[in-house]
Amino acid sequence: MAYKKWSKEMNETHDWKKEKVLEGIFVEVRTVSTKNGDSLLYTIEKEGGETVDFWGKAQLDRFFRNIKRGTKVKMTYLGKVDSAKGGRSYHDFDVEYDDSTALEEDSDIVEVAKKEFGI
Repeated sequence: MAYKKWSKEMNETHDWKKEKVLEGIFVEVRTVSTKNGDSLLYTIEKEGGETVDFWGKAQLDRFFRNIKRGTKVKMTYLGKVDSAKGGRSYHDFDVEYDDSTALEEDSDIVEVAKKEFGI
């Protein structure tokens, strides 16, 4: 038996300041340990098949708690907003979704993307 070398592939990380809108199919969420503690990292498949990751923010984390893989989502970054409580600022988003593409637990995300984007 011969071993094959696995190469660590990383998706591009979305930059909300450069590109305010991110739209595509929700692929997965995973917990990543960072120097500041555990953070959620989400993966979206954009039209055309490109996958992109984005770091969770409080508002997005709350939204994605109830979103199934395969759901089509559109997130628009509205910027930092001062909170009415406590005087802290937070990242604000407008989030839309179409759950008609959501997967059942055993479904294949690739098939949903092919159907949705015609690829």
